[in-house]
This record gives sequence, C-alpha cells and structure tokens, in this order.
Amino acid sequence: MEGLQHIDQTNLYALAISGAVLVVVVGFRKLSKKIPGALIAVIGAVVVSSVCNLADSGVQVLGAVPSGLPEISLPDIRLDKSLILELLPTGFALFVVITAQSAATARAYAVRYHERLSENMDLLGLGLANIGAAFSATFVVNGSPTKTQMVDSEGGRSQLSQITTSLIVLIVLLLRTKCFPDLP
Repeated sequence: MEGLQHIDQTNLYALAISGAVLVVVVGFRKLSKKIPGALIAVIGAVVVSSVCNLADSGVQVLGAVPSGLPEISLPDIRLDKSLILELLPTGFALFVVITAQSAATARAYAVRYHERLSENMDLLGLGLANIGAAFSATFVVNGSPTKTQMVDSEGGRSQLSQITTSLIVLIVLLLRTKCFPDLP
C-alpha cells in the first residue's frame, strides 16, 4: 500500500527500461529458448543508458566495477566481545539459511535428474568455498537456486557447464568490467 502512496515519485525512465527488459527477456524466451534474451536485454539496457545518459535522468546505474581478481590475504579479525556477540545471531542465521538452501538445491536437482547426492561432499565443498571467500574478502558462497536454475534452463547438465560459467565470469572480471558503469 505504501508503494501506491508514492507512485507519483516513479522514475518513468527506470520504469521504461524495466518494462523493456521484461519484454525482451520474455519475448525471446517465447520466440526461441536458444536465444539469450537476458543477455540481449542487459546489453540493450547498457547501450540505451550510455547513449541517453540515463544516470542524469535519475536512473540508478551500477557505477564503476573494479577489475581483476580479489586479493588473497588474511582477514582483519578483531576479537571484540561485544562485536562478536552482536554478529553471532546474524552469522548463525546465515549459516542455517545457506546450509538449508544449498542442501535443498542439491537435493532437488539430484532427484530431478536421478543422480546420487553426497550431502557430506556438498557441505565440504560449500565449507571450502566459504573459507576461500573469507581469505578473498568476497561474499559468502551458497548453492544458489537461481543461478543453478539459469544454468539448468540453458541446458547445462554437467560440471563442464559450471566450469564454463566460471571461466566466463573470470574473463569478464579480468577484461570487461568497463562495460558495467552504465548498467541500470
């Protein structure tokens, strides 16, 4: 209801970009699942935002994205009892959500494709990935249902699809972050 009270504050440029992205994604999906509608929509939104300078019209854009790999180092740990007690409930909640979400995603896809699932190996991989995240100051890692569904919907059925996705992300991080500042 609160959103309707502030409808007069809607940025029409942002609304138009959002609507156009939805039309492109859904339209290409209906036309052919082999056409990467989401990628086309993102590229189109960046081009329109850059050419029309939509940031000056109040459209929020991503801004500069640093390129390269994260620096590997020991985390800056401060053993402050009050800070630990303050962060402990949030950390525990993240642990529970990430573990449950990752296990549910792994189980759902194992059942869907009649594959054997080793919960222990899944949790070991998740733990190692999060240790890596701690040493590189990056976000926590989980078995993301949305990313898993994206790869699955594009036909990815093996570890090769995950490796390919990782390589594409690596290439973008190393070479193409200059494309993102105008991303709405």
